[in-house]
Amino acid sequence: MPHRHRLSNQPRVIGLTMVKNEQDIIEPMLRHNAALLDALIVLDNGSVDDTRAIALALARELGNVVVTDSAQFGYTQGERMTRLLHTAQ
Repeated sequence: MPHRHRLSNQPRVIGLTMVKNEQDIIEPMLRHNAALLDALIVLDNGSVDDTRAIALALARELGNVVVTDSAQFGYTQGERMTRLLHTAQ
């Protein structure tokens, strides 16, 4: 079911998540959280399984999920998520 957007004068709630090789759990996680949020931004940290493909398919289906990639090597979650937050703002 497509996401129902709030009126423009209401507060918006945006979720951020970083994932890597989560193909077993990505679909239920995205469906659950997208139903609660106005938008959900998924930062793929170089998945080599089907995580990114599943997330992209759900982004097309749900309409309020955005998938982006991180080309940076290593697990610097705090730094990456802070940058993503600033970009989302």
